[in-house]
Amino acid sequence: MIWNDIIYALGDFFTWSFGILRLGNNYVNWFFILFIASALIGWMILQQGYNKRAKEEGSIP
Repeated sequence: MIWNDIIYALGDFFTWSFGILRLGNNYVNWFFILFIASALIGWMILQQGYNKRAKEEGSIP
């Protein structure tokens, strides 16, 4: 097996795997948008708690 065989096989795999996303139509995009947005909102809520606790402990100048 030569280097080109590995590279072309990897390229074929990625082409096939991204083809699966077409089956999901736009629902895949909406899933990622909602997942990332909810993760960011959750982190901001946690960060508020961290900042509040740090202020109470005096670790924030």
